[in-house]
Amino acid sequence: MKHLLENWFYFFCLYVTFVYFKVCHRARFLSKDKVPLEGGLVICMNHASFFDPPLAAAGIRPRTTWFLARKTLWKNPFFGKLITALNSIPVDQDRPDMSSLKNMIKKLKQEQAILLFPEGQRTLDGAFCAAQPGVGLIVAKSKKPILPVRVFGSYEAWPRNGKIKLFTPITVVVGDSFSLNDLIDSWQGNERALYQAISEKIIEQIALIKIPA
Repeated sequence: MKHLLENWFYFFCLYVTFVYFKVCHRARFLSKDKVPLEGGLVICMNHASFFDPPLAAAGIRPRTTWFLARKTLWKNPFFGKLITALNSIPVDQDRPDMSSLKNMIKKLKQEQAILLFPEGQRTLDGAFCAAQPGVGLIVAKSKKPILPVRVFGSYEAWPRNGKIKLFTPITVVVGDSFSLNDLIDSWQGNERALYQAISEKIIEQIALIKIPA
């Protein structure tokens, strides 16, 4: 109840999007009992559509999550306040952004959950894209557990270069949380190679998630 009162706008928008997905896309949100309700958490999801961030938020409710958004979106003061209220963290996509990195790690140390996409971009064809090292860096620096989540159908519902297709079914499945701290602690090679290896292992875990029979 305390979190609900602190960010009523977030939960109001979450409720609206949840209803939209249920009505317009027959969305199912499965295995929500696997979501840790406390502690810092790196939520990692495959990325196929603009729908993915709100789908992830609906899939892990009642827990809140923080998102990354392009820094340029804050150029409009009103819209900046809006997305800030929706737990968005500004990130500069044109150059290395240490401030957003520090902000994300700070949120994790404050026992918050953040949503990241190991592929770094939306897929063009529905298949997984190659892993990018950015997520691996966050995991290595924070050493927080990872929660893999896989979305099925969001690409078909709203592909990167296409239009929204109503009533296309979507399913969000939560996997088992895991840690890569053993890998991080034992690594003796190049740091960037470690970040890449972490991201690749995360994508492997996401790909293993299936829709329960």
